[in-house]
Amino acid sequence: MNKKLNAVVFSLLIVISPTIFTSCITGLILGAIEQENQKSTAVFHQSDDGRKVAKTSKTLKEVDFQGSNFFIKDTPNNYFTDLNVQIFNLLKNDLTHGDFDPYDDDDLSKELKKTMEQLRKINNEGIVFSPADGTIVFHKSNQKVNGKKGETAYSFRLDINQQAYKEWNENLAYLKKCDEQIESCNWTIENCSAETLKKSKVVQVPYEVTERRWVPGSPGARTNSSFGSTASTPGHYEYDTYTIYKEETQYYTVANPNYNPAKVAQAKQNLPSWQNSKSATLEKMKYLPFTLINLGEGED
Repeated sequence: MNKKLNAVVFSLLIVISPTIFTSCITGLILGAIEQENQKSTAVFHQSDDGRKVAKTSKTLKEVDFQGSNFFIKDTPNNYFTDLNVQIFNLLKNDLTHGDFDPYDDDDLSKELKKTMEQLRKINNEGIVFSPADGTIVFHKSNQKVNGKKGETAYSFRLDINQQAYKEWNENLAYLKKCDEQIESCNWTIENCSAETLKKSKVVQVPYEVTERRWVPGSPGARTNSSFGSTASTPGHYEYDTYTIYKEETQYYTVANPNYNPAKVAQAKQNLPSWQNSKSATLEKMKYLPFTLINLGEGED
């Protein structure tokens, strides 16, 4: 019976092991891909005429524009995705109506063709942004259309509403103030309401322990049968008593130095007002302070 059971278990391991192994390898690969996606590969530079360029040999990603201030100066905050990332995502989601420009390699020497191909691989994707007029061109190299290789360019215009942008930053500053006041009110309510505080400390508590041990041979003078042994008994029990210490947690109460009923009452009164102000400010920020227009959709 045991031989049959072992054979079944061995067979199951043979079937399951590749699956487990594959799952582990797949998990490692996906983890490595995820880590790679979190790394920026973009190279940024600005030309003498003010145009900004972002390019990569791979694919442009959100992480490339996080904190970049590439399109617009963003104020870091806990409420909204970086404005530059949002603009980039809008671009990527609207890559339509691109202009395809095939590579004209007919007149190039073999060596020059090879050099050009290497350059195109280095600059696989790129964005050129002209802050002066708001135009954006998204380039994708090595595209294939009708059997020909070339580059596709997608054109956009970024219009930043300066008044809305000013208010956006003012609202971000006010949101921070709301959070600070809400946190302050909650701290006061939590720490200033109770008149006393319950505290604890760990102390060493003594315990008396008695252990019985077997001693071979005669107990000497204690051969009286009332002690459970006689002279002919081959051994006897003796008892040792000693003190040990154990850690115990003791609880006690002290006066709360922060106790302030008036302050708590004021915090409870102020808290809803700050919470409502935060909600109203977030509601005003539903609309972004810019518009992005795809110039391939009939715009001039």
